[in-house]
Amino acid sequence: MTKAVSMQDVVEKVAMPMPLVETMPFVWTLDRYHRAIEQDIFGEDDPVELLFGQIITRMPVGELHTQCLKILNVRFVLQFRNQYYYQSQDPITLPDYSEPQPDYAVVTHKNYSKKTGQPGPEDIYLLIEVADSSLEIDRGPKAQAYALAGIQEYWIVNLKARQVELHLAPNVNLGEYSSITRHGEGSIFESPFSGPTAVSELLPPMEQEEE
Repeated sequence: MTKAVSMQDVVEKVAMPMPLVETMPFVWTLDRYHRAIEQDIFGEDDPVELLFGQIITRMPVGELHTQCLKILNVRFVLQFRNQYYYQSQDPITLPDYSEPQPDYAVVTHKNYSKKTGQPGPEDIYLLIEVADSSLEIDRGPKAQAYALAGIQEYWIVNLKARQVELHLAPNVNLGEYSSITRHGEGSIFESPFSGPTAVSELLPPMEQEEE
């Protein structure tokens, strides 16, 4: 005997959600990414960078962020002169389909270009990210990418907390730094690359509230 199908049964069956199809995210290789830039799919001024094969949007840069980059550049240029090459928000090439644009990098003094290539892990002495709205990314996927690449020293200048996070001893297997210390304004930390460093000398003056 055939069971009669009620209108309610039909409505419930139609209303059931369709199963979602799981798809793998598209992976941007370095070659694909570079070709997209050459073909003006991504312009040089577009706020994007490549991290683990994914295109991510870089956070907007505010006034304090810009001031901090100027302070960092003056400090390292005065300390090391032309011993190194200093770049700000320019690309570096890392393993695992990554070509981020760290806020500041101290690298081997030589010419870099699209033809000769960007600085790689073997060229990098120090990476610095200046964090105002980007702290989660700087502590997360960027720190992981830098550790996997074996970057020996990585700083996060935390503008909101007014402190510097010093990341040392990268574990290239786990993708994390074995030593992470935080140093507040008024303290001095020991940088393996640049020696004793006063946090206050790296921070821009605090913004004054308008009356």
